[in-house]
Amino acid sequence: MTDEDVRRGVEDERERFRREVERKERRWRRAREMGDRTLRHGLRAFGSIGWSIVIPTLLGIAFGGWLDRRFGGGLRYTLSFMVAGLIIGFANAWKWMQSED
Repeated sequence: MTDEDVRRGVEDERERFRREVERKERRWRRAREMGDRTLRHGLRAFGSIGWSIVIPTLLGIAFGGWLDRRFGGGLRYTLSFMVAGLIIGFANAWKWMQSED
């Protein structure tokens, strides 16, 4: 390893550190602008995420059950639409969590 390689490595590390500090500072400023984040806020957010998963899942089960009764598919449609509802619910929750960060 040459001195130039070492110097480049140190400069890269300093740049990464600078970006991390800037990111944390932006996050800290945004938190101060948004106000106090209490336990109540956290529980409300947790509940919202839970319901964003539960509602599409239950809708999928209901719709799949209706299709199974109508067309006689056993549990094929119910399970298929339950999984689709879970996927949609988790995608909604993920999207919401990413927008909060």
